[in-house]
Amino acid sequence: MSVQKILFIHAGSFSMVNAVLKDKLQDSFPDYPVHDLEMYDVLRKNKVILFLNIFHFVKEYGADFILGRRKIREARRFFVSTLYIFDFFKNHLEKNIDISQYVFSLQTQSIYDFELHGLPHFIYTDHTNLCNFFYPTLSLAPSRLVKSDMYHARETELYQNTRKIFVMGNHTKQSLVHQYGIDERNVVEVGCGGNISVPATINTSKYWAKNILFVGDRWELKGGWVLIEAFKIARKHYPEATLNIVGSKPPVADVEGCYAVERVPLDVLKSYYEQASIFCMPSIVETFGIVFVEAMYYRLPIVTSNIGSNSFTIQDGVSGIITDGSVYQISRALISLLGNEEKCQTYGEAGYKLACEKYTWNVILDQMSSEISSEVRSLRGDRYQAVRNGS
Repeated sequence: MSVQKILFIHAGSFSMVNAVLKDKLQDSFPDYPVHDLEMYDVLRKNKVILFLNIFHFVKEYGADFILGRRKIREARRFFVSTLYIFDFFKNHLEKNIDISQYVFSLQTQSIYDFELHGLPHFIYTDHTNLCNFFYPTLSLAPSRLVKSDMYHARETELYQNTRKIFVMGNHTKQSLVHQYGIDERNVVEVGCGGNISVPATINTSKYWAKNILFVGDRWELKGGWVLIEAFKIARKHYPEATLNIVGSKPPVADVEGCYAVERVPLDVLKSYYEQASIFCMPSIVETFGIVFVEAMYYRLPIVTSNIGSNSFTIQDGVSGIITDGSVYQISRALISLLGNEEKCQTYGEAGYKLACEKYTWNVILDQMSSEISSEVRSLRGDRYQAVRNGS
């Protein structure tokens, strides 16, 4: 049977990336229908697997939680990170997918192994398990986040069996090359697009509003409390400054000038970007900050920490200010921007230009589809030659 479809496999929303990527993938390969396969849906239909996984979860992670090496509040996330679930997904695909119907498969993230032997496989991800060792704050990571040696071996095998690995940020590429021994030619840094569209224009008077914006739902890991302390210091210099927190609602009622709301619809989120003067998220752990890209769409100067790929996404002294993540340096960066509206606008324009050149979905999918097409053509040529040679 001739190859007819693309197999797009994922588990979860991937910060809303999967929904966008499915549509863009179809646009990039109009001749091949995209078969969208959500593996958590498969898991939910097999409730006995979830029940049996309780034993495997306790066996694999129980001691870590008892001894305090992992936090109890993270148990739900680790529950679906057992090798038992890993193998269940792999076996399900091998039994239910006829690879002759597909031209290639693409999975997002590398939490599980969705590669099928004989089918060209590609990955688009923002992280690896061992990336956690790049983060210096050991009280939060990597001790809380790194999975077992057995998991590491399976993850490494997935990377080795993948034709090309597309990564959002440079730190993920460095991890794959230096921590996993993957050939640098097989790892392609492509970035990530935002979950909102690029506005045609903005109101430049917003730079005089002295309104700082934070967007994120993992408050501690995104450096939320560091930002609060830095904001208190900055407000002594500029009492009219305000801080809007979107996506988290920490107890900040006693912090003057600070306002917090939980996750809001994208249309509402746009209004926060439109009204902001500065974007600040001093991450402690950062896979790839999609919100940074969105802030650049709205021409916002960015203040952040030198974590993950931040220093590659944001150009220090050009589109924002990269700090060591301390209260002292974050507060100094905020003060310097709050007192210089022209610098805010200059940084904002530079970030906007970079985002339009590198961090839109059209740009990213053009690069990914070109690499995938080249790989598939190469494989077809190899197969044709093998047939001619009688092998």
